[in-house]
This record gives sequence, C-alpha cells and structure tokens, in this order.
Amino acid sequence: MPRDKKPDIELNPLTGKVDLVEVNAPEDKMEQELMEIKSAFSDDQRRATQLISERVGRKQVFNVIQKISNVTDLVDLQKIKQSKAYKGFQILIDGKPVIITTFEEYCRYVEGRSYESIKLELANLKQLGEEFFDAMRQIGIGPATMRDYRKLPDDDKQALLEVAQNGDKDSFVELVSTLIIKHDREKEATEKQIAEMTKSL
Repeated sequence: MPRDKKPDIELNPLTGKVDLVEVNAPEDKMEQELMEIKSAFSDDQRRATQLISERVGRKQVFNVIQKISNVTDLVDLQKIKQSKAYKGFQILIDGKPVIITTFEEYCRYVEGRSYESIKLELANLKQLGEEFFDAMRQIGIGPATMRDYRKLPDDDKQALLEVAQNGDKDSFVELVSTLIIKHDREKEATEKQIAEMTKSL
C-alpha cells in the first residue's frame, strides 16, 4: 500500500506541540494584504463621500451656484466622478429622499447644474490645463468660448495665457482675433497649395 501523504504540520521538536503559526502564515499574510487593499479603497470612498457632503453643506449655507466653476471645484468634481462616490448618496428633494445612482443625477440634484455643462467644463480643464483655464475664467471667458481655444497651438495658448494673467480682457480678445485671422490665412494658403498640386497630377 502506498504511504500516507506526509501532513503539512509537524510536531515542534522542542515542545511536542503542533505549531500552527508557521502553517497559517502565508494564508494570514494574504488575508492581511486583502484587508489593507479594502481599507485603502474604503478610505478613498469615505474621503470622496465626505467631499460630497461638504459641497452640499457649502451650497446650503451660501445658496450660490457659480456660472463658471473654479479650478478647485472642478478638481473635486473630477474626483467624485472617477471614484463614483455619488452612487448611493441620499439627498432630500422637496422633502422626499432621493438616492443618487448616476453622475448625471448627481450633477442635477446635488450640484444644481446640467450634466452637459459640467462635462464641458471638465473637458476644458483637462485640455487647456489648470493655469490657462483659471486665467481665462478670471477675465470672464465662458466655457463655450474656452472650448473654441482647445485646438490652438501651444505657442498661441502661451501667448494668450500671458495676456489673460494681466487681467486685460480687451487685449485678450484682440489677440484671439489676430490669431484666428492668422490661422485662417494659413489654412487658405494650404488649401490653395493642395488644389494646385492636385491640378498638376
């Protein structure tokens, strides 16, 4: 008959007792690592949920909704969106509890704004950068106009940033007009060149 498989545990030669600590060590370590991961995730969720509560509190105190969000607001909104901490968040609407399940609902019920407007501002912040976005916001450039500047070359953005940081909106608008005319002429020249090359084929 084949020998019985050697057990995974052995008697401690010094005490004669079964030493379970070493046997269970790998399993305990894995369990501890899982707990740490869960704890880290829970901490992130708690921070994001707390952030939502703070935003709700600020709006209740000041009862003000800005037409153009500042950079800090948008960074907070991006964190809330990415963490999905809005899911399951409860808020009272006309005295009735409403459970938030989507970011669209969060924008509407908690922020008091449309999803489309917040989405536009988040995209502007991402593509224009915090510094350029905030400089334009400070001189009263709106989200829809900012969207038109996303595709500008970096050199043009830098030139506009310097003007915006001086707080001179008139000079900013004038420079934008100059740059647009410049790019239109370059585009026209390029199209003309392509047309001539096509004719020669």
